[in-house]
Amino acid sequence: MTAVIAKSFARIHRRNLVAQGILALTFDDPRDHERAEVGQTWELPRVREELEDGSQTITATIDGEHELMLRHDFTDKERDVLLCGGLLAYLREGGEAQAKVRGHAGHGTEAQREEREQGVGGRAE
Repeated sequence: MTAVIAKSFARIHRRNLVAQGILALTFDDPRDHERAEVGQTWELPRVREELEDGSQTITATIDGEHELMLRHDFTDKERDVLLCGGLLAYLREGGEAQAKVRGHAGHGTEAQREEREQGVGGRAE
């Protein structure tokens, strides 16, 4: 899974990344930003498991030695989109019908439910 790690994201940029199947992650501890250096290899060894389990954080390892936590605010639908590899793959697999089978539809905060109803990267008309 591909990820972009930043201090913050503009809302539309974040949605576009999710629609393309790219994780939009921020630093759980802002001081960890200073640990990032050119040439490092960052891995997300348990990303699929952490997304499936509903974790609000993703574990990253730097050069196989240092571990830090990254944060996200994905809705259940966005998690499903990411786990499918992007919005097109999600829709090909049946979208909401598959989410209901996995038990994700209808969960989350009121704002998350509203966002789900509007769709990832779009608005309700």
